[in-house]
Amino acid sequence: MVIISTAAAVYLVLLARLLQIAGSPRRFHRYTAAKTVTSIGFLVVALLAQLIGRGGMGGHFWILFGAMLLCAAGDFLLGLANNGHGIHSRTFLRGLLCFGAAHVVFCIFYAVKTPPAWHDLFLPTALLLVTMLLSHRGLLRLRKLRIPAFCYSFLVGLMCSMAISAVFPARGTAQLFCAVGSILFLISDCIIVFLYFYIRQRSWMRIANLTTYYLGLLFLALSAAY
Repeated sequence: MVIISTAAAVYLVLLARLLQIAGSPRRFHRYTAAKTVTSIGFLVVALLAQLIGRGGMGGHFWILFGAMLLCAAGDFLLGLANNGHGIHSRTFLRGLLCFGAAHVVFCIFYAVKTPPAWHDLFLPTALLLVTMLLSHRGLLRLRKLRIPAFCYSFLVGLMCSMAISAVFPARGTAQLFCAVGSILFLISDCIIVFLYFYIRQRSWMRIANLTTYYLGLLFLALSAAY
């Protein structure tokens, strides 16, 4: 576990560097590169956790890893959109689609372990309705991303709901880590709606989004060790 802990520590250093770049207009041109390197970091942590840890996930790990690969691809594309292509560009849309696909795969991962129940629809339905209400009131500038954003809000809610359901009754550290990671993922996605589409942006939103997102992926990666 020492190697996994060391890899996680290096990952946190990479995250700290990314946050420094994200908060600096002078260094922001390095944002895509820093984001990509940090994303590679959670992939490495996940692989090490699977290879060196207890390997309790077995073959199910590769479903989780596939979702994380899609997240890394989305990170790269959103980085490019932030470094010049714009949030209403095809690059941003492709990044959003990568994350949408990642959430579908995450849901498959949780469904394999714990079959979904009807109550898992409460949270995603609530998030969808809130997003639609904010858009209807003109508080979100979604434009052509309106439908993708609605679908995305539902998928991230479903992922989080299914992850939490997998914890009860308590089934071990891996499920707990997955649930914590998914909740942080949900928080980051709630922030990202306001970061990119709300009529008023705040500089702290990017830092909060990146922090919750990358910590969430760290918990998901470490879950493979148990």
